[in-house]
Parts: sequence; C-alpha cells; structure tokens
Amino acid sequence: MAVRAGASVRDLEFVQFHPTALALAGDRPFLITEALRGDGAVLMTEEEHRRWTQTDRTVPPATLSFMLKHHANGSLATRDIVARACDSEMKRSGDAHVLLVTEHLDGEELAERFPTIAQRLQRHGLELGRDPLPVAPAAHYLVGGLAVNEWGEVWQRDMAADDPTNTAWATCSQGCTRSARYPAPVCMEPIDWLRTRCSKRSSSAIGRAHGSWRP
Repeated sequence: MAVRAGASVRDLEFVQFHPTALALAGDRPFLITEALRGDGAVLMTEEEHRRWTQTDRTVPPATLSFMLKHHANGSLATRDIVARACDSEMKRSGDAHVLLVTEHLDGEELAERFPTIAQRLQRHGLELGRDPLPVAPAAHYLVGGLAVNEWGEVWQRDMAADDPTNTAWATCSQGCTRSARYPAPVCMEPIDWLRTRCSKRSSSAIGRAHGSWRP
C-alpha cells in the first residue's frame, strides 16, 4: 500500500529467522525462547542425540552438538548463525527438524522459569528436562520497511523524476538493525526514535508559538 502511494522502501530482502520454533506436525510453529539455550539447552541432530544416550549421558551434550562445527560458542551463537546452522544440518540429514535437548537440566526449574513453554509442550505430551524438543528455524520478522530520515519521516519517491523527496508521513524502518536484527539495537531504537521525533515536534510547536525561538 505504501509503495503504491509512492513511498521509498529499503532492506525488504532481509527476513529474520528465529532458530528454534517448535516443529510438530499439525501445529503452528511456536517460538522456543533463546533464553532456554542460555540456561543450558543444547541443539543436536537425531543422530547426535542417539550417540549421547548411548553414552548413558555421561558426557556433556554440548561436546557432541553440530553447532561446534559452525561456531566456537556452540548453541550460544547468535540467532542468525544458529538458524543457518540448523537449516544446514536439516538439509544434510533430510530431517524436518533438529532437537533442543534439556534432559541434562532440572525439569522443574525449567518449567518454573519458562511456564508458557512448559504449558505448550504439555499439549503434546512433552516435558522440559525429560524430552528432546523438535525445533526448526521459522520466519520471524521482516527487517525492511519504509525508508525514513533521521527524524523518522518517510521518504516519498517522485515516480516521474525518480527522485526521493522528504515528506512527514509516519515512522517506520530506519535500517538500524541491518540484516540480523540483534536484540540490543531492537530494544534501543524505539527509545532513540521516539526521542528524536518528539524533539522535532516539540521544537515545531514552540516555534509556531514563539516565532523567535530556535532549537
């Protein structure tokens, strides 16, 4: 709709994939928070999980994880790396998912810390700390959007002259997150853009009321 109205867009080719969505046939994908991996959950293939259980779980599962082939931080790598690694392993093995393993962790503590996930798993007879969870990357967020200036104003393209001109429409995508959309800039950009946008609006209002005032 915005493009038809003449708005300029940017970065529409970038789509963020969350690495661990619950992958069960007949059910919509459900995001399994990355905090679960932060608490010790480990990504493994079906084959790696079988090897781990054959050792009677006497070795840390992280030492057998395919993630070590993709990054030194293993399952704690950033979400773009983890999502690509999961996709790569699924294509290699032909499996529809990889496994998020929590059997080496305290299930009761996990259920208390992640109650929403625990409740969702119960629908399918799965439990944190007891069962490996089938997960796969899922499209999560469209990174691109309308191109804006430093004040959060949308750029409008002059379709005849192929020349972008600035018009104050609305705030939208500023390109702050680039292609990966990491949590830190995602949390900070609304604060920064709200501050700058409100600052300009306040300056404009004061200027109309007091013509001699300048920011």
